[in-house]
Amino acid sequence: MNISTKYSFWVIAAMLLLISSCKKDPVAGSSEFSDDPSFTPVTTDFHVSLTEPNELPCLFENNFLEVFVDSLPNSDRAWYIVQNDEKLYMSNQRKQVLTNEAKYLLEYKYIENSVLVDTTISFYVGFCAVDVMVSDAFSPDGNGEFEIWRPHARGVARYSCSIKNEKGVQLFTSSDFNLGWDGVHEGSKMPSGTYSYIIEGAFKNGKLFEYKGSFELIR
Repeated sequence: MNISTKYSFWVIAAMLLLISSCKKDPVAGSSEFSDDPSFTPVTTDFHVSLTEPNELPCLFENNFLEVFVDSLPNSDRAWYIVQNDEKLYMSNQRKQVLTNEAKYLLEYKYIENSVLVDTTISFYVGFCAVDVMVSDAFSPDGNGEFEIWRPHARGVARYSCSIKNEKGVQLFTSSDFNLGWDGVHEGSKMPSGTYSYIIEGAFKNGKLFEYKGSFELIR
């Protein structure tokens, strides 16, 4: 490598270092989760059909799904859970309580018109999504787009949201995640700037949540 090549190499390296040092890291939010001491599991009933396709509802983690099939004369049944492609026997009860996200099998035998009918029903139970998603900016300028700052919540049992300005003055509170802030406080439009939020509540799976962060109001 000659002198001019070495010089060019170090100039390029210095420029890359300078560019990388000038990048501004985005303001990151934080989230915390814990168990809800007041949580009471919910049991959802679902009837399995022997003749129609079965699409079971998703299950909130830590809750229960009680699946059952009507008992027929001279019938026999067996419930299985499939794990690692292995069929594991659970019970031969008419009702079966499910708590895991997994594939299940119901083997059902009954006599119909003196003929043995042997049926296997396969279905999957998945966990319902629970989360809170927050946008990092909105622009209440009257053009019909991004006019409201509102978190998007799924699987929430309890919820509260508060918004403050940079001086710590509370501008908005709500316990309904379908309601958002339009950038107005006491009849006055708030200026462009950074505002902070705290979102607290409980998911339907028995977990408490707290989200903290900030967003930009752009006019």
